Amino acid sequence: MKILDQIKEVRSEGLALASAGNFEGAIEKYDQIIKLADEKEDQISKEGMRVEDILAIAYSELGYCYRQQDEGNSAIDQVTTAIGYSGHALTFSARGRAHEEAGLVERLMEYNHIDATEHTREALRMYERAMDEENDPTEELVMDREERQSKLFRAYGLFAVNLRDLARQEAGEGPRRSLLEEAVLYAEKETKGRDELGETNSNAYHVLGAIQGELILTSIESGKKFTLKAARLSLTKAKEYAKTPREIANIKHAIFAAERNHNPMSLESVAAYRSFLDTFGDLSSADVREFKDEQKLYEDAKKLGGPYLEETTALVEAKINK
Repeated sequence: MKILDQIKEVRSEGLALASAGNFEGAIEKYDQIIKLADEKEDQISKEGMRVEDILAIAYSELGYCYRQQDEGNSAIDQVTTAIGYSGHALTFSARGRAHEEAGLVERLMEYNHIDATEHTREALRMYERAMDEENDPTEELVMDREERQSKLFRAYGLFAVNLRDLARQEAGEGPRRSLLEEAVLYAEKETKGRDELGETNSNAYHVLGAIQGELILTSIESGKKFTLKAARLSLTKAKEYAKTPREIANIKHAIFAAERNHNPMSLESVAAYRSFLDTFGDLSSADVREFKDEQKLYEDAKKLGGPYLEETTALVEAKINK
C-alpha cells in the first residue's frame, strides 16, 4: 500500500472514532499519522505530497479532539503547531482546516472573537480556493471534493456566528446592525449550499434563524415584522430537521428569543416560552443546567411574569437536583 493511502485510511479511522465520541482513540490515530509523516517524508514527497500538508491536518484534528475534551492548553498547542505547518502547506485544504480549528479554539476556549473571526475568514478563503482546484490531484489526496464542499459550507456558518459575536460587543446600533446583516448573508450561503445538495441540516437553519432573531432588535420599525417572519421560517425548518431533544429545545428557545425581541409581552412570545418549557421533560440534567447557566432562563421568565418565573425555577431545580 502507498504511504499516502495508508495515511488517508488512518485519518478516516480517526474521524470515525472522533465522530463516535472516542477522542482518545482518535488521538492515537492522529499521533500515528504524525509518526508516519516524520518517518516517511521522502516517500511522501515521491508520491506527490508535501509533509507539511499532512501535519497541518493531523495537528488540526488533534486540536479538535482536545477541544472536545475541554483540554484548553493542549488544544491551543495543537492548533498553534497546525498553523505553523499550514504556512508551508501546498494545498488550500490543509491551510483551511488549520485556520478553521484555530478559529474555534479562539472563540470557544480563549473567547477572543476578533482573532476567531480572522482565522475563520481565512479558513473560508482557503476552502473557497480549494473548491476552485477541481483538477488538482494534491487537493484530492488531502480532502476529497465532498469533504472540501462540506468544510466550505461549515465555514460560512462559522463565519456568520463569529460576526454575530462581534455584533454583540458593538455599542453602536448601526455597526451592530451591519455585522448582523453580513452574518445573515453568510448563514444563508450555508443553508442554500446544503439545500442544493439535498442535505437536511438543522444547525444551519438554527444559526440563520437565531441571527435573524437578533437582527430584529436593530431593524427599523417597518422591517421588524419582515425580519421576524424570516426568523420564524428558518427556525421552523430547523425544528423540522432536528433529531435530538437538545436540538429541539435550543431551537424553541431561539423561537422565543425572536418573538421576545419583536414584542416581549405578546401572546406569541408567551406561547413560545411555554413551548420551550414543555421540552424540559425530555432533556438531561446537564442540558437544563446549561440553559440555566448560559441562556439566563430566570431573566427570560421574570420578564414574562411571576408565574413563569416560579414554574421555570421549579422545573430547573427538579431536573438538576434529581
